[in-house]
Amino acid sequence: MKSVQQVFQESDSGVVIHPRKSHLVIKIAFGLLFVLALLGICIIPVLLFTNNFGLYADLAIGTGAVILGFMAWYFLRLFLWNTYGKEFIMFGKDRITYTADYRWFQESKQEIPLNAQTSMSVVDHKDGSVYLRLSHNEEHIETVVLVPRGQFKNFAWEHVAHLKPYNLRPIALD
Repeated sequence: MKSVQQVFQESDSGVVIHPRKSHLVIKIAFGLLFVLALLGICIIPVLLFTNNFGLYADLAIGTGAVILGFMAWYFLRLFLWNTYGKEFIMFGKDRITYTADYRWFQESKQEIPLNAQTSMSVVDHKDGSVYLRLSHNEEHIETVVLVPRGQFKNFAWEHVAHLKPYNLRPIALD
């Protein structure tokens, strides 16, 4: 199985990693699952108000609504990541900040100090691709996007050269 191709965009302050967008069938499947979960959430109050099921049945139906709400949130995240998702790694004067961007919202904001104890390593994934790990003592930032090893080698060394004043230490790449 060939890993997904990515595109790196570099700027003065960091890197944006764009994963290859998913096939239309996958986007439609996640979109439909999101809509079905939302419909379930809309139908549950109608069931509760139009029928007298009893307290325990109402609690069970209410619990089902909460579960459907979490499912809708999960499928929305999957749909947005597979359609618009990208990762930002910003190199500030004394901090590295990582953010996962879903276009409608951002999450997973993580920060670590950028100093002599900060290191960058490439971690092998089981399918032969790699991902980036930035570490400072016990704190880690790991990217989600899997990258073919050759593409990451070029990216990593270009950024280490750019960050020489910060003493960001790379681990050797093949």
